[in-house]
Amino acid sequence: MTAPERMTDAQREARRRWPLGQGMLLDAAHLNEDTGQWMHFANPALTGTPGRPRRRPRGAQTWQEMLNAILADGVQISNTTTETIVCPDFSIPAYYMAPGRVLRITAGGKCSNTTTATTLTYRLRWTAAPAALLLASDALLLDSVARTDFSWYLSIVVVCRTEGSTGSFMTMGQLQQNNGIQSAANLQQAVMPKNSPAAVTSVNTTVASLLSLSAQFSSAASPTNLTCVQRIIEALN
Repeated sequence: MTAPERMTDAQREARRRWPLGQGMLLDAAHLNEDTGQWMHFANPALTGTPGRPRRRPRGAQTWQEMLNAILADGVQISNTTTETIVCPDFSIPAYYMAPGRVLRITAGGKCSNTTTATTLTYRLRWTAAPAALLLASDALLLDSVARTDFSWYLSIVVVCRTEGSTGSFMTMGQLQQNNGIQSAANLQQAVMPKNSPAAVTSVNTTVASLLSLSAQFSSAASPTNLTCVQRIIEALN
C-alpha cells in the first residue's frame, strides 16, 4: 500500500475499543487516525524507533456491571435431602458468554442444623442442554451442636475459556459456613472445589441458559434448613 487509507467512522470507533491485553504494562498512546495504529511514546524501549512505532498489546478497558440481585429471600430449603435451588435461577442470554467473559456470583443466608450428623453441599449449574455442573463444594460437615440461623456466604467466579455448543468454563469459589464443624479437614471448604480444579467442557453457550445455585443436605432431621437472603450476579467485563 503506497499511502495509508483514511479510516471510516465505524473503523475509528472500533479501534477506540482497546482489545484485551496479554499481561504487559500499559504505556501512553494516541490513535493515528490516518493509519489506524496506536502510537506509543511513553517508553522508547517498547515503542520502537522514531517513525516506526512498535504495535503491542494494550490493557483491557472493561466495565463491571450488576446483572441481577434478588429482592426477597429465597424459598427455604427445609428437612429434605433433595438438591434444591436456593433462589430463583437467572437466565444468561445465548452467545453472551464469550472467551474472556467473567461472571461473579455472590450469595449468603442463614442455616440451621440439629445434632444429627449432617453434611451440606453447594452446587452451581449451567442448565442449557447438555446441562453442566460448573462447581460443587465437598460435603461440608455441619456442627454436632444444634445451631439456629447461622450465617453462610459464598463467592464464585466463572471464566469462559471457549464458546460454542462445546464451550468450556473455569469456575472456582470461596465458602464460609458459620455452623460448620471447625476442624482442619472441614476448613478446606474455604476454597471450592476442595481439590483438582479443572475447566468444565461441553458447556453450550449458543442458547440461553439458567445459572442455578443449589444446596443439598444429607439428613432431613427437623429442623435442618437453609435460606438464601442475598444473591448477586455481576459481569466483571
